[in-house]
Amino acid sequence: MRPQSIAVRIDRVEELAHRARIFLELWTALNLDTALAPFDKALDEFDDFWRFTRTAHESVFLIRITNLFTRDKRTANFISVIADAEKEGAIGKELAAACRTRIAALGDLPARVAQVRNNAMAHQHRSLKQNEVFTKAQISLNLMKQYSDTAVEVASMLKRGIGGEPIVVQTDPAATLRDLLTFVETRLQRETGAPR
Repeated sequence: MRPQSIAVRIDRVEELAHRARIFLELWTALNLDTALAPFDKALDEFDDFWRFTRTAHESVFLIRITNLFTRDKRTANFISVIADAEKEGAIGKELAAACRTRIAALGDLPARVAQVRNNAMAHQHRSLKQNEVFTKAQISLNLMKQYSDTAVEVASMLKRGIGGEPIVVQTDPAATLRDLLTFVETRLQRETGAPR
């Protein structure tokens, strides 16, 4: 297999960082009862679908974000992209150091999120419930957002470092979810004739 260029690899980690953020935002929106309160009928009518959708977005977020910060060379990850980009001269030592410093500022968060991914998603811990896995790893939604912000920031730093323009996400996943639920509610109202 022919190695990919650094530019292609940076594009890939940038894309994955943004996708992880979208999955996090959708997972968050699906778990905030107050945001979904107006859509009880749609949620009740398709409760298995929405329950699965929450789990799917959570799982994909955890997989994507964990892979971005792993040292496994078989995945698209920041550690190897930064090292290879520096080695090939695609980015300077200062930028490589700044990216590493930003990642190091996360402390043990990447290991704790990997623990959640492993115990809650990948291996389904036999004695811990899913919420207990998060509690044991001391992971909160704010920490997940910080983690995701770091991924997007490092990806943007790398993209600028090779002379590219970072991706700007134009969509609001939570607004898209509300639009979808509004559509379902309206459709249900038409079919049943019942007011929302």
